Amino acid sequence: MLFGDDELFSVARSAKLGQFDLPPVLEQFKVWIVDEFGVSMMHIVFDHIDIRPVKGRPRLNVILESDADYVSGMADQFKIRWDVEQHVLRQSTKLASSDAATYDTDSVCLILDSFANECVGRACSAF
Repeated sequence: MLFGDDELFSVARSAKLGQFDLPPVLEQFKVWIVDEFGVSMMHIVFDHIDIRPVKGRPRLNVILESDADYVSGMADQFKIRWDVEQHVLRQSTKLASSDAATYDTDSVCLILDSFANECVGRACSAF
């Protein structure tokens, strides 16, 4: 998650400034998300959860630019809309199959983040 993660925030900020290139599979996925859902997307990260009880589970973090983009994919404050989640995970499995050694898609945890929300939070903390 973007909240409180200085390293991830820095990478997302670099991506916004055009200073970070995604691997080809993630770039294709980013383009697909923007086209499919009509959102402004900052960055996408594929990694693995590093805490128990689900340590090692693949995680796909989609960092959207605005709160409006973020809210469009949420069912409520804490839960991603089921239809959005299933559609995104199906496409991630398709794209990942081209590089299955790098992108294991078994039980992927999908996370949506709002870059704008984190920027406001950091600005308030700095103030």
